[in-house]
Amino acid sequence: MLIENDLEAGFLEKVGPPVSMQSSYWLVCSASFAETKRFEDG
Repeated sequence: MLIENDLEAGFLEKVGPPVSMQSSYWLVCSASFAETKRFEDG
């Protein structure tokens, strides 16, 4: 899982049950975090 470390560190949190998808995923974050250098470097 690509976001496992961020989940463990508390940067992300699960907001519902897993959803099966064929080929992609969505990253959801706050607008303020999306404007940080850490997000940009991700």
